[in-house]
Amino acid sequence: MRERDEIVIRSFRVVFQLDRRLHRIDRWRLPLPYGLPLRSLGYAAGALLLVLVVGQLPVLGTVVGALPAPVRLALIPGAAAYALTSIQVDGRPAHEAFIALVVWRIRPRVVTAWKRGTRPGQQARLLDVRVAPDASGPRLRRGRVRGPATAVVRVAATADERGRRLTLRGEEGAALEEGFEIIFDQSRRLVIR
Repeated sequence: MRERDEIVIRSFRVVFQLDRRLHRIDRWRLPLPYGLPLRSLGYAAGALLLVLVVGQLPVLGTVVGALPAPVRLALIPGAAAYALTSIQVDGRPAHEAFIALVVWRIRPRVVTAWKRGTRPGQQARLLDVRVAPDASGPRLRRGRVRGPATAVVRVAATADERGRRLTLRGEEGAALEEGFEIIFDQSRRLVIR
């Protein structure tokens, strides 16, 4: 007994994907064994339209106009339809693959919070961040800030600078009326303890 040939189905989308085909026109049967796919007619119409548009262009129009009419109006659209019908990129027809390529090119490469983001390594100016004291009183909250930035401190604090790092330590006491401003570039950091 012969073993059956197995068919591997990688996606049920392929099983339920119907390829509409034309088998006869009125009483005349098309001489194609499996009929003519309707998308081939669409590809041929698109290719014919493209040939007609290119024929109106100044430089390319002379080249296309030099071709005999059967080549220009039948052979080129037929060959384009045959080629585009046989092309399948990742199981998609040629027009779906082309649309997916265009959408992929248009889409942003980096998305942050569902919006177009900046690429890694690029700098972006964020909105001002304000940190206000809570009911426990005015004191510094722990944190780190990388430059470039401007920090306004309105609490009594001592500063200790080591290399490119400035460390602030809050002191007990009331909030300052005016405060002081610390401006630093991208190579420096502010550490609040």
